[in-house]
Amino acid sequence: DAIFTFIPQPEPSQDSGDLTFEGNSFQINAMDFLGQHLTAFDQPLVVEVSYDEATLQTSEKKLALFYWDTDKNKWMDVVTTCEGGVYVRNFEENKFSVQLCHLSEFSLFGTTDYFSYLPLITH
Repeated sequence: DAIFTFIPQPEPSQDSGDLTFEGNSFQINAMDFLGQHLTAFDQPLVVEVSYDEATLQTSEKKLALFYWDTDKNKWMDVVTTCEGGVYVRNFEENKFSVQLCHLSEFSLFGTTDYFSYLPLITH
């Protein structure tokens, strides 16, 4: 058993790089009953994230929850924290859920597809 604390943040504490911040950032902390901080779990937690589609800068299909990986010093997709993780999306209600197996700082980001166009050279 653990005690969880949800801490909302106005913005991510780390630079988002190429990711588009979509207005939702928070931390989740956990302590066991002995006061020891917990960061990883055998049984996943399910987090549900709601968003306002009217204010999104990217398509809601491209929304993902990311966590700050202190070892790699970069944002990583939360879906990778649990083996076999998937997003369960509800576009009608503007929300999705995903499993977490690691606690950290979290932020909602939109991802962008990058296209490369090569010139066509003919003679």
